[in-house]
Amino acid sequence: MSTDSCSPASLPPSGRSNSSMAFIIFVILLLMLVGLVGCSQSTELLSEDERTNGAAGAPSADQRPEQTASGSTGETSGSTNGKAIGPYIPHTAEGRDDCLACHGRLVMWPVPADHEGRGNATCQTCHQPYEGGPPGIAHAVEGRDECSTCHSVTAMVALPVSHEGRNDETCAICHEPASVQPPKIAHRVEDESTCSSCHDAEALVELPATHEGRTDVTCSVCHEPSDVTPPGIPHPRQVVQRTDCNACHGVEEALAELPPDHADRSRETCRICHDLLTTVIPKIAHSVDEQEECSRCHGSQAVVALPVSHEGRQDTMCKVCHQVTDLLPLPVAHRTEDKQDCSTCHTTEGLVALPSTHEGRTDVMCALCHTDTLTPPDAAHAYTGKDSCGSCHSSAVLGALPVSHLDRTEEMCQLCHRPVAGGVPSIPHTLENREQCLDCHEPTG
Repeated sequence: MSTDSCSPASLPPSGRSNSSMAFIIFVILLLMLVGLVGCSQSTELLSEDERTNGAAGAPSADQRPEQTASGSTGETSGSTNGKAIGPYIPHTAEGRDDCLACHGRLVMWPVPADHEGRGNATCQTCHQPYEGGPPGIAHAVEGRDECSTCHSVTAMVALPVSHEGRNDETCAICHEPASVQPPKIAHRVEDESTCSSCHDAEALVELPATHEGRTDVTCSVCHEPSDVTPPGIPHPRQVVQRTDCNACHGVEEALAELPPDHADRSRETCRICHDLLTTVIPKIAHSVDEQEECSRCHGSQAVVALPVSHEGRQDTMCKVCHQVTDLLPLPVAHRTEDKQDCSTCHTTEGLVALPSTHEGRTDVMCALCHTDTLTPPDAAHAYTGKDSCGSCHSSAVLGALPVSHLDRTEEMCQLCHRPVAGGVPSIPHTLENREQCLDCHEPTG
């Protein structure tokens, strides 16, 4: 047989038709196989993408909706371009990259069935933290582990509907202690359990808008009594024209400047926090005639140092609290020439003990209060040969000393009473048989 007998041209017509059909079937099967392989690879790639970047149909980052009042509560969903957007994240996402630690199977918050297979990287594609986060805890949390004691449907503060099913363990996940804690109660709380009698929309102190609906029971839950007691009123309130505290206490151009947090206080609120001092305010122990500048003597660098509580006080404030005493200082009962050091005689261990109120006084202070001087009468005789004044100056001899001299001693006499210069005149006659001087001499007073 020749080679030409095997060529297609040499085949009968029926043989050529069968060969063409077989070739077409082979090509179709090959294309189907390629299509199946491509679909399998596409499905595998999509599942991997879901596990890494998010489920099919999830919006991209540039499709995230703007936050709204409803969305910011984390209670509703939004939509973008017809694609569903999940609820907002009700807690801070800072430091919480592993969402699956709490959201997923067998953990605190199960995810919906359609979230099966989603990874951490997909969460914030749909769910976004809203600005500001959930409200902070407005009270101390120490010793308050059971939030449901106060926060529940039947407790002091009802929870919103979206919190149904939440328990004590979940509270601190979203709610953190507020950065600014509630101000403490600046006044005494004894016998003042009805806070709303003073703190209310139409009361002495208006409550902020955030406190709408609060009751007397809730006040002490957040607000604790202050450790610092408000300073007492250091002056008598009964004095004329002292019923209006604002006349002296103000923010600008007042006698006593109020702190900034007292800017909106009224005179009615003063006595609620500030009580009258029970301590007696010392009176001014000297005359104030022609002495308007108290700071000349009373100050940190002056004769009398002021207490720390008086820092910043001015001369105009002194007589607001300190009144002039009714008993002015005693006058100096002796001459003061050549007697500058009062403490030589007037001291605890000297001739004349000082009263307890004079403890710490110095020589410079004496003449500031004791301004008047009395000149005692001179001794009508010389002191020579007369060591004991009491031998003559007593009730049994010449006469009793005045009441003011009851505690005087022999050493004190010559400090006040000077002898007559040159002494008294000598007796110009003999004294023999002349013991009764009054027989000849009449007393002149």
